[in-house]
Amino acid sequence: MSMEKLTIIHISDLHRSRDNPITNISLLSSLIRDIDLCEKEGVSRPDLVIVSGDIVQGSANLKKAVAEIQEQYKEALGFLNDLLSIFSMEINLESLSLLVIMMFAGLNPLIVWKLSMSQK
Repeated sequence: MSMEKLTIIHISDLHRSRDNPITNISLLSSLIRDIDLCEKEGVSRPDLVIVSGDIVQGSANLKKAVAEIQEQYKEALGFLNDLLSIFSMEINLESLSLLVIMMFAGLNPLIVWKLSMSQK
């Protein structure tokens, strides 16, 4: 019986600090560097990316909470879209599955997304 290897990347807690902002490009660049380093050590490119935990930071300002949280979700969705794009172009993957399990402040998972990218 032959067993194939499965390489998984797990990214947790995408929410950002308001005091120490970081861009999606910075995060993605760091991730690509880490993947490249792992590959040099003999670890294959990822087959699956799991994103879990808090996706947004939330808001302490009740008057601006909806707008702030919408902006944070927009930023997180941008990160996930960029992640799929970069993996297909920069890392030259033919297919990748992305599983997102969204949490908020330690509650049970609110939403589960499964996105797949296929390149033909």
